[in-house]
Amino acid sequence: MFGLVGILNLFGFNFLCVIKQIERVAVLNKANINKITGVKIYPFNPESLSAPGVSSLLTMVTATLHDGFYFAYGYDLTASR
Repeated sequence: MFGLVGILNLFGFNFLCVIKQIERVAVLNKANINKITGVKIYPFNPESLSAPGVSSLLTMVTATLHDGFYFAYGYDLTASR
């Protein structure tokens, strides 16, 4: 595990989103810039996966994170200078 994206609330159900795989894509001011290449979403309640619409929404969230979500442990990527 490389980190947590956070807790997602979809249709009143909570899911834990965990970063399982990353790729280092750059170094900026001595900080590694990483791209998420693998995530796993765990339901707090396994029965929530059978709720209408939840499965397709989780698929979209996973695809979005895989399609270019970048982060750094030691550098604020949101700061503009």
